[in-house]
Amino acid sequence: MLRSSACLTALALAAALLAAALQADVIYTNFGGGDSFLAGSGLIVTRDGWAWSSIAMSFVPAASYSLSSIEFAASTLIPGSAGASLAIFVDDDGHPAGTPLETIALDGLMSSFGDPSPLLKVKSADHPVLEAGQTYWVGMNAASGGLAVWNQTTALTTGFSITDGAGTWSGSESVQGAVQL
Repeated sequence: MLRSSACLTALALAAALLAAALQADVIYTNFGGGDSFLAGSGLIVTRDGWAWSSIAMSFVPAASYSLSSIEFAASTLIPGSAGASLAIFVDDDGHPAGTPLETIALDGLMSSFGDPSPLLKVKSADHPVLEAGQTYWVGMNAASGGLAVWNQTTALTTGFSITDGAGTWSGSESVQGAVQL
């Protein structure tokens, strides 16, 4: 009986430790209270040079993590347009590096701008390891001719990088798009 009790205690302890280990940690968030974001405004994302283009926000993990998912708020200005994506980049002298660690397609996920816009969540297929203390970037772009809107955070966190449509990054001090990794 004592042996059975010890076995049950060990199993319960193992289950509790496993549950804690499987719980996802937040690597970075700029959501406002209650995961809020500005549903009626956002950053225009495209690949065309005539509007804002690709947009990316930097973050620095406090510990090393394997990326499991990204939550964000976005919609499309051109219903049915395809080719929008999120990507994770390493840092290249204060801007995203050219080749992403992972790109995640957003086709079919975004509602039309102006409609109620729920939080969206995409899962990482590659699970890149994000090292503690290193700068990374989470970025969004849309296909040429498509227009996505990355809804801004109600936390009013500012600062991101944008491209000119030709891959040249520059800084902006506007309010960031809402995202959580």
